Formats: sequence, C-alpha cells, structure tokens
Amino acid sequence: MAKNFIVKINSVEKIEQLLQEIYDQSVKQYNEIQNEMNKLSNSCNLADVTIEEKTKYSKAIHDLFGDKEKVLKMKFEVSKLMSEF
Repeated sequence: MAKNFIVKINSVEKIEQLLQEIYDQSVKQYNEIQNEMNKLSNSCNLADVTIEEKTKYSKAIHDLFGDKEKVLKMKFEVSKLMSEF
C-alpha cells in the first residue's frame, strides 16, 4: 500500500509521519524475511540432499541474512532520526 507524502521543509509532523511509515515498513519487511527463512529451513532436511542443493540452500539463507541486516540498519537509522525530532 503506497502512500504519497508531501514533506514541507519545516513540517515536523509530516517528517515524523514519514519516518514512522518507513519504520513500520521495515518492521514488516523484517518479519517477512524471517518468515521466509523459517519456511526455507523447515522445508528441507539437509542430511538427505545433494551438495548442490545444500549450496543453493546456503546461498538462499545467506541472501536472506543480508536482507535482514539491511532492514535492521534502516530501522536503526530511522530510529536515530526519529529521536532527533
């Protein structure tokens, strides 16, 4: 659900709303990434698969961890900005 914001330079309220929306979206993304990681880890038994499948699994988990890290950094930066307002 995309929202359009008109941010005025001296409108603290609008900036706070925008930051809150960004923070809320990052929480949602974090939860979606964690759900995908859970689905992936629950969907396979690594003892019964080939090396190639283990490699693909490892890459997918690694990519999801990278995405998770980016979302956490964004949440942290938004939190720092919100504390300044």
